[in-house]
This record gives sequence, structure tokens and C-alpha cells, in this order.
Amino acid sequence: MKRILFGWIVCVSAGLTGCASQSQDLEQPQSYSASIGYANVPEAQAALTAGAEGATSVSEDGWIHVREMITNTRFVDWWFAPASDPAYPTAVFMRQDIVPGHHFDWQIRCEAAIEKCDQLVHKRQKEMNELLDELEVE
Repeated sequence: MKRILFGWIVCVSAGLTGCASQSQDLEQPQSYSASIGYANVPEAQAALTAGAEGATSVSEDGWIHVREMITNTRFVDWWFAPASDPAYPTAVFMRQDIVPGHHFDWQIRCEAAIEKCDQLVHKRQKEMNELLDELEVE
């Protein structure tokens, strides 16, 4: 089963002025495995939801969100595709460090068929570009 990794790093200053962003073009990496600290996405989802202590929610489209606190200024937000999603099993995770500035590191671990992973990555890339465009306007 092929996996895809998509990384995105964004730095946002406190007042959103002088916002610098760096994004990578979608490339097919040599390895399709993002390092998530678990053998696979279902294992990560089971472990993180069991240890989340109430820090989970489910979106309208069924994606499960889990916030993993590392320190008071560092955390990881995880989103897991529901079994009904064509990209299942997939984990989208964003590491955040809010001091100094606000740094994001997005990655996607997709264990579905490669074309479904590609569709998901392109969708997330479009959403992030729209978010960055909104931030630059403000």
C-alpha cells in the first residue's frame, strides 16, 4: 500500500503583518510514509483518541479531531478520516508552536489508494492557500 507525505510550513507573526509563508509544491516523495510515531493510521487514531482526555471532536463531515498537548505552547492537532471517506485511512496532523510567533507544520499520512491520497492533498493544499490569502488580506 502506497502512502503520501505532504509537508507545509507556515510562520505567522503576532499581528499578521509581515507574514512569511513557505509552501512546497506537491511532489511524489521517494517514501510515502510520514513519521507519525505509530505503525499505521488506525493505530494512531486508537491511541490518540483513547488518551485524549476529552480533547476530541467530530466535524460535520465525520473527520475526528484530537488535540495532543506537548507543552503549554506546543501541541499537535490530528484529524482522522472517517471510514466513509475515500481517503480512509488518513491522518492529517499539524504541529504548532505558538511562541515565538506562530509556526505550523502540516503533514498528511495517507494509506488509501494513491489517487485518493492525491485528491485529498490537492484539496488540503487549496484550503491552505485560501487561508493564507485571507490572512494576507487582513
